[in-house]
Amino acid sequence: MKHQITVDYTAPTKIPNAAQLAEHVRQRIQEHLDSVDEYFMREFNLHVDIHTLEYSGKVCINITGAIDKKHVEAVIVRVRKPPKIHGWNRYRRIEKRIEWRRRNGLAIFLAWMFVETIQGLARCVFPSRVARAVGRPLFSGRVLRSLDQCLVDIRGQLDEIAGRSATSGSTRHWMAAPVAVLSAVAGILAAGIYYYKGDPSQDPTRNVIGILATAGGFAGFIYGGTLLTLSRQYYESERAGRQLLKRLGLKSVAAAHRIGFGMSVVALAALIFGTWALTAG
Repeated sequence: MKHQITVDYTAPTKIPNAAQLAEHVRQRIQEHLDSVDEYFMREFNLHVDIHTLEYSGKVCINITGAIDKKHVEAVIVRVRKPPKIHGWNRYRRIEKRIEWRRRNGLAIFLAWMFVETIQGLARCVFPSRVARAVGRPLFSGRVLRSLDQCLVDIRGQLDEIAGRSATSGSTRHWMAAPVAVLSAVAGILAAGIYYYKGDPSQDPTRNVIGILATAGGFAGFIYGGTLLTLSRQYYESERAGRQLLKRLGLKSVAAAHRIGFGMSVVALAALIFGTWALTAG
């Protein structure tokens, strides 16, 4: 069916190439619609308006149109602010909160400034297409992250409006993470018990290393395999998947899949080595 998407840039902020930015947003939405088999037989007629884009980190996008002749209207707003000089609210008790702000707020702000500067210099040397469109590569980090988060929210909104069913990703990750942690803890306990309770006439080093490698390999294979096999929809369109990417410090589905593949390969090697260490006589 027809997927018609138009994007306009009407924000008052002047940028070097508004048409290129609009095309970037259109392509990202089109890629999402094309990647979902359920949308192949559905008709999308959407108009996207980039209403606000500020270098301070605020982006507002309005969506209007229809999905299968059903009216669609949504407003996506994202704001990325620098950390406050007094730090974050981490503790419930007011005394600890004030003390934590006093001790760590300045350090957090300086660390944020350092990271932003390094990333800005990298954008100056190797600017992406969207970074060239937005301009000011040294200071555009917050607005680019807000724009990317808006695109993630748009995908989620479209999936929700279109009635796309959620995946089993949350359940799978919820089951895999505790199993991996318990496996690693069990391996450490087993290695410790063997070291202190084993036959004193034999050197326990090889068996201890074998137990740790086997347990760690099993844990890594379980968790890495889960990251590798979780679907793109879970990472891009579901809130739990987006939060998982954020906790892992990743920005894309491809990065999550690469991390999962790498963990699985290393874990498999550890399993093989651990099994060899335990069985070699």
